[in-house]
Amino acid sequence: ITPYYDEPLWMIERNIKSVLFQKMPAGKYVQHVISVDFGGEEADKKVQEILAIVKKLCDANPDTSYECCIGHLDKNMGLPSARNAAIRSAKGHYLFLLDTDDMMAYPERVEDQITFMENMNLDHSYGGYEEIHGEGKPTGKIVLNTDDMMEALRKGTNPCFCGSNCFTIKMVKTIGLFDESMLDGAEDMEYWVRAAIHPDIRSNFLGYRPLYYLGIHGNNMTARYMAEGKFKKAYEYMDQKHPGFFYKA
Repeated sequence: ITPYYDEPLWMIERNIKSVLFQKMPAGKYVQHVISVDFGGEEADKKVQEILAIVKKLCDANPDTSYECCIGHLDKNMGLPSARNAAIRSAKGHYLFLLDTDDMMAYPERVEDQITFMENMNLDHSYGGYEEIHGEGKPTGKIVLNTDDMMEALRKGTNPCFCGSNCFTIKMVKTIGLFDESMLDGAEDMEYWVRAAIHPDIRSNFLGYRPLYYLGIHGNNMTARYMAEGKFKKAYEYMDQKHPGFFYKA
C-alpha cells in the first residue's frame, strides 16, 4: 500500500523496484496498490507516468511475481484517505504499508514477515528500519524498537514504524480503516492503538533485522509536521478518542 503525492518520479521508481523484486513462493505474488492523492488531469498524467515506470521495470524483469494497481482520488484528501482507498482496492490477505520515500529492506522481507505471522497466528506485525538519505545512501542509523507495543503506545510513542507494518484483512474488518479526519499526522499511531486495545487482535514484533529503508530528506512529512506543530493537535485528538488510554505526565 503506497500513497503518492507528487514526490519525484525517481523516488516512486525506487519504491516500486523494492516491491517488484520481492521473492515469493510459487503461485503467490505481490500486488502493489499505489493511490495518488489528488485528482484532475494532472492526476491522470501522473498515473500514466507511474504506469510507464512499472511497464519498463516489468518488461526488464518478466519473471517477477508482481502486479500493480494505480488509482487516484478525486482531489487531495490527505494521507489517511489515500491509504484507505488503496486498502479498498487490495486483493490480498496481508497488507503492507510503504510510503513513497521508503523501500523494502531485502528481497525476502514479505515472505519472512508473512511466515512469522502465520507461525504465530498474528493479525499484525511490525519491526525496525534503517535510515537512508534521499539519494539512497545509508546514514548509519538502524532502529530496532523492542518496546512492548501497548506500553509504548500508552507512553505516547509509536513503536510500529510505518513501513514495517503488515496486517491482515481480518484486522481491517475488525477495527476499521484509518481515521480520515486525522490530517495532522499520527493517523497510523491511532490505528495501532485500536489494534492494541482490541481483544481479538494479536500483534508482535519481528526484530532480528530492519524491515525497510526509511528515506530522510528535506520534505520528509514527519519532520515537516513536527516543525509545524501538527502532532500536538493529533495527540490531543487521540486522547479524546481513547480516554484513559495514554499515561499522564
